[in-house]
Formats: sequence, structure tokens, C-alpha cells
Amino acid sequence: MHKFFLALVISIGSIFLTSCGAESPPPPSTEGRAITAEDEAQRLKDLEALALSNGIVSPPETPVVRWVPKHEIVEVLADCLAEEGFSVEVSGNGFEVSLDAEQEGAYKLASYVCEAQYPRVPGPSGPPPVEYIQGLYDYYAGDLTACLEKKGYEVLNTPTRETFTDTFLDASQWSPFRTLFEANAVASSDVEALLEACPEYPTDGRLDSFE
Repeated sequence: MHKFFLALVISIGSIFLTSCGAESPPPPSTEGRAITAEDEAQRLKDLEALALSNGIVSPPETPVVRWVPKHEIVEVLADCLAEEGFSVEVSGNGFEVSLDAEQEGAYKLASYVCEAQYPRVPGPSGPPPVEYIQGLYDYYAGDLTACLEKKGYEVLNTPTRETFTDTFLDASQWSPFRTLFEANAVASSDVEALLEACPEYPTDGRLDSFE
């Protein structure tokens, strides 16, 4: 069972990992938000990380279908994967994909292509303040990790605060829940209760002033 949760996916996009030739220009403005050269550069950087994470040595050149606003991204990606033949169930702010063991490689490629076709429209104000990112890291590495460990889960590959800050917008951005989901360590039937017991984001308002 593979799970996609919107809060864990910071930036996704389309791929032009070219070894030769010119890159296509960024698509025009969408949803009132102009797509800039900086957005395009970040998109390419994120997809390099995504290809590496998915073990895709030669990513397919995949044109952007459209840039997708945040409120649509879960449904759009779920529909795309369903069109690729996977069983997808949307739940809350994410979706789950049921896979047989032999579908693993095909799923990684399909998920890459879908994310490449439908990049998320960046927020209007750019990256969040450094204070927000570092505050989120302190929660992830502190309270959230402690809560998950009390529930019997092992949180792996915790980066340094500096590394987390520098890679915050990467597609492979670290979070405790991401490590568990990627390791298939949480049964789908346990996800809702675990998120309730160990909230993915702090509920005490410590980050509210930065959003």
C-alpha cells in the first residue's frame, strides 16, 4: 500500500532532465499565479530528486499538461494514476494505492510521470520563512518523533537542522511520516488513528505566526 499525503509533498512538477538541447519555456500564468523561471528551475531540481528516489535512471521526457493549484493536486494525481491502471482510493488530504509486489517498478514510473505532467502551482509568497522551516524541523525531530516511537515506530534518517532547511522544497524532503510510509511501516487501517494521536503538524500554534 502506497500513500500520498498532500502535506508531505512540498513541490512536484514535470521533467525535462535534458543532457542536450534547450529546455522548454515555463507555461503561462495559471490560476492567477504567473509561473516564473525560478519556479521552472525549482521544478527541475525537485524532479531530479524524485527520479533518484524512485530509482529511475533515465526519466522519460514528459510535457507539462497543466500546473495544478494546491486544492486540486490530490484529486488530479489520483485520477492520473487511476488512468494508468492502478487502484487508487482518495481519503482526506491524500490517497492510497493498492499494489502487488510485481507492480512496484511500474508504480514508481507512473507516479513520476503523473507528477511530471501535473506540477503544483507554487504558493504566491515563495518559500516559507526560515523560522517556520526550522520550527517545523524541531517539531518533526522532537515531539512528533517521540510520539511515533512511543507507538512502536522507528523514525529513520533524521537529517540535521541545516540539511532539512536547505532541502525543504525538494521532492524528497524528510519527515517522520514520510519515512514510515515509504517503508510501508504503517498499515492503512492504522493511518487515521496514528495521525490523530501524533499530528503531522503542531497543534499548539507555534508555527501560526509564520504561515
